[in-house]
Amino acid sequence: MIKITVAAKRRLDDGGISANEVPLKIIHPLLEGACLEESPDLQDMWAALLAGAATKGEDAFYAGFIHVLKQISPEEARFLKALRKRINNNIGIFEALPEEEKKTAPRPDMRRIGLAADLYILFCDANGITECDEDACIFASICFENLARLGIIGTPSFGRAAYSMCPYGAVFLECCCDDVDKTS
Repeated sequence: MIKITVAAKRRLDDGGISANEVPLKIIHPLLEGACLEESPDLQDMWAALLAGAATKGEDAFYAGFIHVLKQISPEEARFLKALRKRINNNIGIFEALPEEEKKTAPRPDMRRIGLAADLYILFCDANGITECDEDACIFASICFENLARLGIIGTPSFGRAAYSMCPYGAVFLECCCDDVDKTS
């Protein structure tokens, strides 16, 4: 718990943000869940959530995010962090385009985060799996189903071949996988 609170404080300090009081209904279950976590990747996500709650803890979704963090595996956490990094990179590439090229370039969005094969490769890379063999693909599929069950991603359906990011998942990634926004 100390490690996570120190990491959250560091995030706030790095962002030049002072902490507000976190509502008891958020801080108690957040610290309770965080103190049981052994995975450094999930500890980092707990710290990001704590830092976010200390800046805008009145947001109703924080209680739900605590519930989600308690239910994801370290492999899922690493995948989500890699996915958020890829999304941010794609947005950065798009934003760096000249205005004229932006008119015709596809705008990165959360509705289509990737085909199954692309996400399996990202999952394997994020988790240090050197080869996406059948067992790795099955494990990744189970992780994707869990993330879908939790409302983070949408699975391909109704003729769509691509996975999507649910609106709840987009906010979850923003709160748990990014540094604290200096404009908060």
